[in-house]
Amino acid sequence: MKRLLLVLPIFLAAEIVSGKEAPPTMTKFNQDCPYQKLRPTLETSFSFCKSGNASSCKTFVKTFRALTVVSDCQRTLDATPRVNYIVPAIWLAGDGKLEDYVQLVANLSMNEAKVLFASPAFRSVLDGVLAEQWLEESLKAEEGRQKAKSQARLSQVLVGIMEDDRSALSEWEMGPPQKRVVRPLFEKELSEWKVSPNHREEIVWTIAFDGKNKGTIRSRPNPKAKDTLLSTDTHVPIPQPGPSLIFGKPSNEFSGWQSTLVVRPLVLISNGNFKDPDGWKSHQLSKDQTKLVVSVFKAEFSVVWNCDESEEPLSTPWRYKDTDITITKSYRSNRGDLLVSAFLQGGRCGIIDGAFQSQYFLLRADKSATRLTVDSRRKPTSDQLSLIMVDAGDYDADGKSEVVFFVTGYNEDGYAIFYDSFRKNVQSTWSYH
Repeated sequence: MKRLLLVLPIFLAAEIVSGKEAPPTMTKFNQDCPYQKLRPTLETSFSFCKSGNASSCKTFVKTFRALTVVSDCQRTLDATPRVNYIVPAIWLAGDGKLEDYVQLVANLSMNEAKVLFASPAFRSVLDGVLAEQWLEESLKAEEGRQKAKSQARLSQVLVGIMEDDRSALSEWEMGPPQKRVVRPLFEKELSEWKVSPNHREEIVWTIAFDGKNKGTIRSRPNPKAKDTLLSTDTHVPIPQPGPSLIFGKPSNEFSGWQSTLVVRPLVLISNGNFKDPDGWKSHQLSKDQTKLVVSVFKAEFSVVWNCDESEEPLSTPWRYKDTDITITKSYRSNRGDLLVSAFLQGGRCGIIDGAFQSQYFLLRADKSATRLTVDSRRKPTSDQLSLIMVDAGDYDADGKSEVVFFVTGYNEDGYAIFYDSFRKNVQSTWSYH
């Protein structure tokens, strides 16, 4: 295969990373170049892939990608009396084999090959005739994949939160702040919820509260978000919400680590699924239900460590009474399940955590009980965050309600969404220092 000198538009030529001049300090070549090590795998997987072996095709694509690196790779013709050049590792296979390898990547229908074909890594090995044949097609494929991703994002289920601008409180100023922000937090991918990546486009939201539609609002990326102390990606609501979107009075309930007055956060959804088929409503516990909560709490926190009045740790576990357990909130679903918040009074160690912070328990109608836990990102193996219920709704329209909680702990605040009948959860948190 001849190497042809092509006259390409600048934006195309910029995609080609052909042989380049080696750094002056590089005097030895093919010391770290992966070609010789991967050559047997490349050739064998290519041969079997051509015969229709799907597993070999995956290996071939993976190996091809690994050989797009330049490293210290050099062919004989790349060493000239005046200049040494280094090239992509796969070029050491020779023009004929390289053409066959590129052709196979271009023709494979498997997703891994399509991703590789549409990547800068693939274009970096194109030169001469190969560039003339495949460069524009690769660029078009990349553009198509980006458009498909944008369309998928527009149709995906997003859950966000509209809350007070906590960056305005980062210097420990008294709240509530004058402005609110939107946090795009979670998205549904197949059967699982995950933390949503940064959203650079405007989003139209439905405001959900207590299973009702409270209107719509738009949000766009906040260009100054990264300049704040929190350095979290937020959106600016358009327009700034007025008094009609403030439910209740400012309080410390959702203030978290900053411990000041804030307005109640509101759940936002991108697809309009605001209804709560599980029908979670505030509920007054009966005496029997209260006894059950106390017994579940004591079983969960059978050993509690505390401090004396000078905040020095006690030498033995602290024996607490039933009356030290305070139940703060309780909700009941139309299936008879209960969500109950409780904590232990009397903590003297300065930092409020463990049994002394708000704990949520799920008590099923069949009397089985579970404590809902969200691990701290700071100490995921030992600390759990305190939970405060925000709202519930069937945001992904699967017939079952998800429940969103505000979560807080030492130097950590954020939100978590529980789903799959509380079997799973995912969290998005941030820290302040």
